[in-house]
Amino acid sequence: MLSFVATKKAILNLRLKPEVREEFAIAADLRGASMSGLIHQFIVRTIREEKELYPQAFKTERPVNGKIPEAKEATLTESDSVIVPVQKAGTIGDRQKAKRKAK
Repeated sequence: MLSFVATKKAILNLRLKPEVREEFAIAADLRGASMSGLIHQFIVRTIREEKELYPQAFKTERPVNGKIPEAKEATLTESDSVIVPVQKAGTIGDRQKAKRKAK
């Protein structure tokens, strides 16, 4: 049986208080995931949500030879206006708990 493992090309270092790291490890275990996996899920979900709200912001050129091209100033017209929903302050965990309760 062949399996495919995606290769990671970047390392993200986070500075956390030891107690936050320990509690995050517990939360990851309770979800049956790794800490790295949860961070990856958060990043992917955040990108997806922002792409839905602001697709024009993601229509930028990719880096070439490790150099990021100059940012181009975007001009908005009336038809480009976006209504951003106001969200209650909270954490991702709050939203997930609400989803679990709804089930």
